[in-house]
Amino acid sequence: IIDKYAAGFATVGGSQTSAICGVNDLKNAVCYRASNPIEYERGRAVTRLLINGVDFCTGWLASANNHLLTNEHCISSPTDALNTDYEFGAEAPNCNDPNCEYCFPGSLSSGATFIKGNPALDYALVQIAAGNPAGSFGFLEIESRPPVLGEQIYIPQHPGGRAKEFGIESSENTAGVCRVDSVTE
Repeated sequence: IIDKYAAGFATVGGSQTSAICGVNDLKNAVCYRASNPIEYERGRAVTRLLINGVDFCTGWLASANNHLLTNEHCISSPTDALNTDYEFGAEAPNCNDPNCEYCFPGSLSSGATFIKGNPALDYALVQIAAGNPAGSFGFLEIESRPPVLGEQIYIPQHPGGRAKEFGIESSENTAGVCRVDSVTE
C-alpha cells in the first residue's frame, strides 16, 4: 500500500536567504578550494539532505562510523531518517556558477538509523545505513572546548537545498571574515 508519494522539489523557505554573519556573503564551496584548502577539505563532510522527498536540510558526518548530525526540525523520527537521501559532494564546479535548489548533484546514500533527537536543543543524530561516506568524505570532529569570542569561524552548508556554499567572508565582521560575536552558556 502506498500512503503518499512526492514528486518534484518544493521551494523551501521561500526565495529569501539569510546568512549567519548578517548579509548574504555565501559563495560556492569551490571558490575556497585554493584560498582555504583546510576548510574546503573539512567541508566535504557536509551533506545536503532531502527528507521524505520534499524538504531540504544540511547535515554533517561526525564520526568515522557514519554518524551524522543535523537539526531535529529536519529529522525528528526513525521514519524521517530512513526516508532521507544524504547527498555528498553536491558542489558547483566553478566559483561563479549560478546556484539553485537541487543544483549539481553529488553522491547519494539513502536511509539511516535514527539514534537520538532533541527538539529543545534542535539536534538529531543518525547513522547512515549503507556504504561508507565517512571513508570518502571524512568527518568533522566535535570541539570539546567552548567558543572563543572573536574567533574566526566558517560555515559549510546547503541553504535552501542549493549546492554547497561556505560562509567564510563577512562584510559585517572584523577583517572581513566570520567570527564568534557572542558567547552564552
